[in-house]
Amino acid sequence: MSLDPAMRGWMDDRRSYVPPIGLGEVMRSFGAGEVVASRHPGFLVGDTVTHRLRRAVR
Repeated sequence: MSLDPAMRGWMDDRRSYVPPIGLGEVMRSFGAGEVVASRHPGFLVGDTVTHRLRRAVR
C-alpha cells in the first residue's frame, strides 16, 4: 500500500486534481502484490498485480 505526501493534500478542502477526503471518509491509495492463489483465468499464481485500494481514515 502506498503512503505519500499527496495524501495530506487530499484532506484539505481546496481545489485539486482529485476531490478532497473528509474526516471519517475512505482514504485512496495504491497497492501492489503477488497472486498466491487464484480461480480467475486472468490472474495466475505468481502474477504481479496493482490496484487502487481504499482504507478508512480514523
